[in-house]
This record gives sequence, C-alpha cells and structure tokens, in this order.
Amino acid sequence: MGGLYPHNIAASFKPVRSWQVPFPLGASLSPAGAAMKALLRLLDQKLPATPAPVVCKCVQGFPQLVQGSLGQALPLLAAEGLDEDTFTDNFHNEIWASRTYLCYEVEHPGQGSGIPPGQEKGVLRNKSDPDPMLSRHAESFLLERIQSWKLNPEHQYRVTCFLSWSPCADCAQRMAEFLGDNRHVSLNLYASRIYSLGQYEQGLRTLKRAGASIAIMTAREFEHCWDTFVLHEGRSFQPWEGLDKESQKFSETLQSILQQEA
Repeated sequence: MGGLYPHNIAASFKPVRSWQVPFPLGASLSPAGAAMKALLRLLDQKLPATPAPVVCKCVQGFPQLVQGSLGQALPLLAAEGLDEDTFTDNFHNEIWASRTYLCYEVEHPGQGSGIPPGQEKGVLRNKSDPDPMLSRHAESFLLERIQSWKLNPEHQYRVTCFLSWSPCADCAQRMAEFLGDNRHVSLNLYASRIYSLGQYEQGLRTLKRAGASIAIMTAREFEHCWDTFVLHEGRSFQPWEGLDKESQKFSETLQSILQQEA
C-alpha cells in the first residue's frame, strides 16, 4: 500500500462513523490508490467542509474513515490533494461549478518561518449552508489559516493561490485589509474563472490597489496545479479543448475590470 498514498491521510470534514469504500473494479490505479480516490470522491460529494478533523487509514487495501484529530482543524479537502475528477470538475474553465476550491502554496525563508510543518501548501474549499450566515468562503479559511501562523514580520512571505473562482467583493475586501495589516505577506492570485455577482469588479480593483497580483489561470498554471495538488499517480495534465480560448477571454475581461477607474 505504498505509492503516492501513505497509510494515514488527514482531512477536515464533519465527523462520521467509520466506513469502507471498495476500489472500483477494473481500475487502472493500484488497489490502495483507487480506493483512496473513491473515498475522496465520496467525501467531496457527501460531506460539507467543516472545522472538524477526521483521519483516513488504509486497512487491508481499503481506506477507512475514522474520527480523529490531526493538526489544526481547518477545512482541507485532503492533506495530500485533490483527486483528478474533482480538479477537472471544478477548475475546468468552460464548466460552471457550484463550489470554490483554493489551492495555495507559500514561499518563505525556511527555518524559523513560523509556518507549521505540512501547512506550506494545501487545498481549501468553501462551506455551503442553507443559512447564509453560516456559509464560509475558501478565502476566509485561507486568511484564518495564515493568521494562525506565527509569522516573523522581519521576513517576507509570498502566498500563491489558484482558485476555481475569483474572490467575491466581500472576500476581496477582507484580503485587501489583511494585506494592509500584514506588509510582510504578499498575495498572488490565479483564478480559473471570474465570479461575477455583486460588486465583484470594485472588489477586484480594491484588492489590486492593496498590492495583490491577480491573473487568470493559463495552461501553465493548470498544469502546475495538477502536478502540485492533484493525486494523479504519475499521469500528466491533459489540457481540455477550449482551455486557451476561455483563458484568454477571462484574461481580457479581468484586465478591463482592473484598468477601469474606481
């Protein structure tokens, strides 16, 4: 049960009773790998991302979900990354997706950075709830995570995010305020699509004025996400038809938004 899947994988989801997920018959993955992929898909479909950690363990070739506590309780999809279908379903820039995923990685000075081991990169997802007051956006979870770190204000930290949707107006405002209060942190944002509800245009301009870099994902960023955050078992990224066309369209729209007068 080796390969890319260790025996223990941490994820932050609603606590549930233990169950086992058999790997798909005829799968090309190794049994443990296919089983873990099936479990990740089941988690993504059935459980909201809530701050209550559970642990997945491989037991006789099957991943078993058991309630536990590992690390900081934040809504990571999985400590190891996204499965292939979840990545494609949510980052495909020609498909409308109901969730927002945020993959992040941090460049830091190394020893003494104040970032807990294993949190230099991760995958976050929004939490939806019928009560709007209980819904949370992935960007909010990211800011909470960064603020929980003991960063050294004498050092410089670069946080690069790859989002399935660009930030909404409220999230953009909160990120701008965060940058204003934390001059030692910079944000580089790459979005697959542009979120276009509310005062989103003003929000993006506010975020840019605060010093954030905002751009649309191209094939290069999609491939980087695949290589860095996806459980691909050695398979290379395959661009979909229309990727470049949609990327160019969103990029032109974004540039037009950012160039407008406030």
